[in-house]
Amino acid sequence: MSISLRGTSDNIVALVLQALRGYKDQHPHARIDAYRQNSVSIRVRIIDPDFAGVRRAERHEILWRFLELLPDDVQSQMSLLILLTPEELPMSFANLEFDNPVPFFWSRIQVRAKENIMKTVSLDLPDALDARL
Repeated sequence: MSISLRGTSDNIVALVLQALRGYKDQHPHARIDAYRQNSVSIRVRIIDPDFAGVRRAERHEILWRFLELLPDDVQSQMSLLILLTPEELPMSFANLEFDNPVPFFWSRIQVRAKENIMKTVSLDLPDALDARL
């Protein structure tokens, strides 16, 4: 199988893929896909027949042995790690989201809305509580 990158790479994505090469070397039938969803989010999917019979939590423990070697600022950008067997692919909503991600446009709207709320809401909590009493 292979390691593939969707879209363009950057230094952070390259570091993630480099860390996952260690897993790939030990699991030659694994397929590893990755992409940067936005400026702070990297998504990774590993499809590996070796996951058969392995609980999902154990799968993550196995993978994080490779990823925990990355710097914290790189790890913090890993927003989605999907670990599936080939047989689990058709039933996985996470896999569907990986292949058809919600557009980044909505993330921008949410961030702008949150910023606007933070600008307009400037109340002193103790005074607000006193007003209610």
